[in-house]
Amino acid sequence: EELHSLRSQQQEVKVAEGANVHDKVVTESKESDSSRGKTRENANFVWVNNKRYQKLGKIGSGGSSHVFKVIAQDCTIYALKRIILKGRDHQTACGFHQEIEYLERLKGKNHIIQLIDYEVTDKTIFRSDSAAAHGEILNDVRIYMVLEYGEIDLARILERKKSEDGQLDENWLRLHWEHILKAVNTIHEERIVHADLKPANFLLVQGALKLIDFGIAKAIQNDTTNIVRESQVGTLNYMSPEAFLMNSRDEQGTVKCGRASDIWSLGCILYQMVYGRTPFSHLSFYQKIREITNENHVINFPPVSNPLIVDVMKSCLMWDKDKRPRIPQLLEHAFLKPRPPPPP
Repeated sequence: EELHSLRSQQQEVKVAEGANVHDKVVTESKESDSSRGKTRENANFVWVNNKRYQKLGKIGSGGSSHVFKVIAQDCTIYALKRIILKGRDHQTACGFHQEIEYLERLKGKNHIIQLIDYEVTDKTIFRSDSAAAHGEILNDVRIYMVLEYGEIDLARILERKKSEDGQLDENWLRLHWEHILKAVNTIHEERIVHADLKPANFLLVQGALKLIDFGIAKAIQNDTTNIVRESQVGTLNYMSPEAFLMNSRDEQGTVKCGRASDIWSLGCILYQMVYGRTPFSHLSFYQKIREITNENHVINFPPVSNPLIVDVMKSCLMWDKDKRPRIPQLLEHAFLKPRPPPPP
């Protein structure tokens, strides 16, 4: 009986200790959430709308943004983009916010990177009457975006292929070119001009290329086929002639570009996929600008195994923007519709 009584007392102590441990864990968890406050981040974790993501490593950075590979509590892998707005001007902040709006608008669209969730720590900075509207942002305002995770971007794929010794793989080119066209066609149908198309902005997600990064994209107004850009942005090697020329500006001096400007950029991307470099990459900075804006400059197209590929590139890289094809025409081009081989 004494032994039984002793065992009962030990069990009661263990139960009490277990309750204390549970209370301690709950308390520590609450304290952790409380101490986290509005920072939403520590060395190992990020919280977006109270959902926790564990950092697995940094996969990219540029300017005020960093991209991390993260794992959610359901073990799904995502990319988490963190943008720090402190010290940036109001226009730049609105550009980042606009990217979120576009991704929300393009949810469910094939060949467009999918926005899973996002959080802005202080949305009032986007208002035109906010303190930051006419100066730089002084507070520690951050944007967190949870996105689909991609294995590799097209720029890195092309770098790898450049180092390989081998002939042009037409099937590889055809597959990825079609993905690229479908992605850009999706945004053009939504009356959005990307304005910064380049290989780094196409991400391979489960075998398909998807368009990413809408930071400088602009929406086309319903009564026009052009968009207005406040500054010459975009990557030089992929920029169209009209993006440089003064006669493409309106009375306020802002650049006007339409879908055709994206078509030129696509032509530069295809040229790089075929030849391993862009049409003007061999020129210096100022020579690039001079030759891209020179109506009489002749782009060199070395012969390839299939002349239809050259035909596509030439059509996209027409100096006159009105002569460039629309994407539906490019999707119907004979290069994307190869004839079956003759029977043996």
